[in-house]
Amino acid sequence: MRNKPKWYALLFAGLVLLVAILVVVHKEPPIIAFSPQSFSFNAQQGETNLLTDTLHISNSGGGTLDWSVSDDAYWLTLSPTSSSLTGEVAESTVSIELHISQMSIGTYTATITIFAPKVSNAPQEVPVTLNITENPRYIYENGAVHVGGDGEPIELINNLNATNPTFAELIAFVKEDPTDEHYYATDVDVYVGAAEVPYVCSDFAEDVHNNAEAAGIRTAWVSIDFEGDDEGHALNAFETTDRGLVYIDCTGQGLLSLLLSYDVVKTEQGISLVETNPTNWDKVAYVEIGKEYGVIDIAKASSLSYNFYEEYEQKWQEYTTLVSDYNDEVTQFNKEVSEYEDASYGIPPPEAPDISEYGTSLEETRRLYAALTEWITEMEAWKAGREDWETEMEAQWVELTDWGARLEERGDVINQLGEELGDFWFEPLGIVENIYAHW
Repeated sequence: MRNKPKWYALLFAGLVLLVAILVVVHKEPPIIAFSPQSFSFNAQQGETNLLTDTLHISNSGGGTLDWSVSDDAYWLTLSPTSSSLTGEVAESTVSIELHISQMSIGTYTATITIFAPKVSNAPQEVPVTLNITENPRYIYENGAVHVGGDGEPIELINNLNATNPTFAELIAFVKEDPTDEHYYATDVDVYVGAAEVPYVCSDFAEDVHNNAEAAGIRTAWVSIDFEGDDEGHALNAFETTDRGLVYIDCTGQGLLSLLLSYDVVKTEQGISLVETNPTNWDKVAYVEIGKEYGVIDIAKASSLSYNFYEEYEQKWQEYTTLVSDYNDEVTQFNKEVSEYEDASYGIPPPEAPDISEYGTSLEETRRLYAALTEWITEMEAWKAGREDWETEMEAQWVELTDWGARLEERGDVINQLGEELGDFWFEPLGIVENIYAHW
């Protein structure tokens, strides 16, 4: 057989090398591919459930794809943020988490960017849209959500089976409900360490609403605006089957003002504190636009008409005046009784002449007789004066006795009026400008 020339082998080897080089040179580069092309999320304000989804990244070209991702939104979290795709790994997944618990109502947009060094179609952008709508459990007015003392939204939990109560059923529920036992804790109470967080009127109304609904009683959470006052007030409303609409205010007493509700009283045992608080803080509220917001102890609110509240307020003003005048008169009476008891006939009786100062002569006897006669005359005048004083004191005692009897009668009338009105007057908060009821 004829041997091939040496140059032929060299030529063949060169051709093989050239083919290898061409294969390397023309190898397909990496290309970023991803799905989905965009994300859209919907949530309600205050939603605590974590919103999640997954971004899929792949290499639709050749070689190795070294990728990384980032986002431009504080409410987005991506994991992992980088990796590599080779022929052995077909796809990478990126977990997307949305943290929205403190976000307001609105539409938010963000962009997830996929980077890859020296890749022709890098970077790639993935748009993200988040729509946060109103939470049906929250209370919205004028575009803002009502919050409690802790800054968290007031959340109303309704019972679909709740019904309107009778007035008697409502009163029975309110008296049993413990909400009014809370203290009204302001920011000042928190500052001095008297409370961990403020507990304000909106919190009272929230608790009453949720407790009533849980008990099967349909309830509204109500907010009120006052004229010329940026701070409103919250309470509750009930549509009773026999007495119509009833407003209830169960706001309790301020924690730091507790000591201010005691009077210092001197007793035989020393000094004691007498509480001047109401026996409870459950109140019927009288609410009409353009009129002052007033409340009456639930035990004394025998009528729901605003005219009744106005008459009740007038009686309280009269009662306050009567008590003040009565106390002033009692003070004067006690002073005069004390003066009477301390009084005595201050004129001492005349002293009898000292017989030892006179001699035994006729002249001395005459002098003694004259002195005795003068003394007897002075004694008779002194006795007459004392009798007049005793008569005057007796008349004064009769006058004091009659005065005391009149005071006792007036005191009985005032006490009877006090029993009718109750033991505490709640100052009106202001003139009602707007009423918002949330059932």
